[in-house]
Formats: sequence, C-alpha cells, structure tokens
Amino acid sequence: MKSILAIILILLSINASSQTKDQQYYLDISKAIGYSYGVFWALEYISDTYPDLAKEVTLSKMRFNLAFRTTLDAMEEEMAQAMEITVEEYKEKLEIQMKPLLNYEGVTRNVAMDYLNNFTNSKIKGKDETTVENIKIILAHNPTYRSNPYTEIKDGFIQTVDTKDHPKSSGLELNLTCPLSWSKKEGKRPHIVYLYESPIGDCSFTVLIKDMYKALLEENPNLSREEVNYYKSQQFEYDLADEMITEDYAEVFIKSLGLSTILSKNYRITKFDGQPGMIIQVMGTISRGTIDMKTQFISSIVIYKHYFINIGGMIFSFENELQSNISKYEPVINSILNSLIIQNKWK
Repeated sequence: MKSILAIILILLSINASSQTKDQQYYLDISKAIGYSYGVFWALEYISDTYPDLAKEVTLSKMRFNLAFRTTLDAMEEEMAQAMEITVEEYKEKLEIQMKPLLNYEGVTRNVAMDYLNNFTNSKIKGKDETTVENIKIILAHNPTYRSNPYTEIKDGFIQTVDTKDHPKSSGLELNLTCPLSWSKKEGKRPHIVYLYESPIGDCSFTVLIKDMYKALLEENPNLSREEVNYYKSQQFEYDLADEMITEDYAEVFIKSLGLSTILSKNYRITKFDGQPGMIIQVMGTISRGTIDMKTQFISSIVIYKHYFINIGGMIFSFENELQSNISKYEPVINSILNSLIIQNKWK
C-alpha cells in the first residue's frame, strides 16, 4: 500500500536519444520531475477530499513553486528536447506512467494534516530520506545555484556532514554544513573520511582526521604510562599546535599537495570552534596523468586534543576559468570551513 507519506519514487522507462548525456542523467531528471508531479497530485487529493485544508494546500503549492518551478520547467524542456517531442507530450507520457500507481488509501485527515505540517521540511528542504535525493537533483539543475552556489546555502538548502561512528573518524565527531545538492563519497585514501563534490564536479572538499596518539602508538606500541598520559593531555594539544600551526608547517603542507607549479600562496593563523587552526590558500597547477588542471586549494588545519583535522577545499578548472570559479566557489568553501563544530568538545 502506498500513501502520500511515501511520495512516489519512480524509475521511468523513457529512452532519451541524446549523444551528449548518458541515460542515467535523463533518468534522474525524470525521477525528480515525477517526484514533483506526485507532490502536486497528493496536494490535489487533500484539497478535494478535505476542503477545509484547501488554504494550506494552496500555500504549500506556492512554496513548492517558489522553490522549484523555474528549474522544473527547464528540466521538462530539456527532457522533451532530448526525446524530440513537445513538453506537453512529455508531461502526458509521465502522467500515463504515474497515475495508475497512485494509491491514497488510508490517507486520513490526520495523515493529510501531518503531510501539510511537514511539507516544507520534507518536500522542499529535503529533511526526509524518502525525498532528499529527488530534491538534490532539482537543486543541481537550478541555474541560479549553478552560477552562484552560495545562494543555495543562503536559501537554506543545506546538508550536515557528520563523522559520528565512521571507522576513519577515530571516535571524533565533526559536523559541517554544505550545499544540499553536493554529492557525498567515501574517502579512498587513509584518514580521509568523506569527499563532497559540486554537481558539475568543478569544486570539492575532503574531511580528513588523523589521530596523532594512535599513529604514535602504532609506531611504538610500548609507550610508557607517562608518555601515554602526555599524549592524551592538554599539554600535548598545545605542543602539537605550536608545531603544526606555523608558517613552517604551512610550507610542508603546500609541498605535500603535489603541485607542478605554484602561482600564489598565503596562510594565516586563526581558530575554528575555539581551537587553534590555520587557513592555507594555494593556487597552482596539478598534473594527473596527461591532464593538467589549474587548482585553488583552500584548506583549514585544526588541532583538537591529539587529533589533526584538515578540511580541504579544491576549486578546479580545465580551461582558463579558474579565477571565475574561485569567485563562484570561494564563499561556499569559506562557509563550509567556518561551519565546523567539534561535537566531542561540547559533550
């Protein structure tokens, strides 16, 4: 049995005849468009079945359209062009496939009221695991957010990066916020917990956690009790910060990035969530196989107890667009870095 609380997630059997985009790309768009149709049909059912809720239904439609309508119209146009049909024909195909799947059995007035009360958080802001992937697709195609991604954050479309219970976190729970449309991947290298990437892949950031005490223990399993107590003490944090939050270490860090050329660099000492830290910015060229990419690194280094934390932002360009991409993404990366909360500190 399906209800409006489990909004339609449909894989549409539509073959898009495009040479420039793969089928999954168009399948994702159709899923997101289908999601929006399901939302509106659910609202229409509520309005027809419970007329006293019609005013709230109208407000919900307005909120949804304000957030997504322009983008959805463009997505429908793109799908129609790819299929070489009109937008109206595309909409008709969707309706033919989706309408038979609708089932509002069991949608009582209380269920309808819950749907409306949670509408903004669930159906617009993506704070619901049954809707978030479709909302991410819509946001990823929003032309305003593509040209000015920081507005996605300002408009409240954000997700929380959480390292709690991750095997690479060594017990450290970090929270950050980033645009909702960005995709998450597991880190492939040691100590990298996650990698998040912008929808078109020209900006990303990694979350790295290294437990220095654990590393020292692996090097020397026979640490004395006095050494163990020291590495777990406040004094070790101070000493670690004195060693790593420095210009000398910034230079070591920059060399570790593997840039073939360095065009500019700067660093400054600061604090993140009250902890000693440093911002490092480097512009240069990075080589990967036969590809050279101009890249801007914006990284934070933070020391907390015996942990080394690095949030590493990367802005890419294959052409001569790096400065434009920096202007576009630097506010986003700065927002991500500044959003750091070390939850262990406040427990």
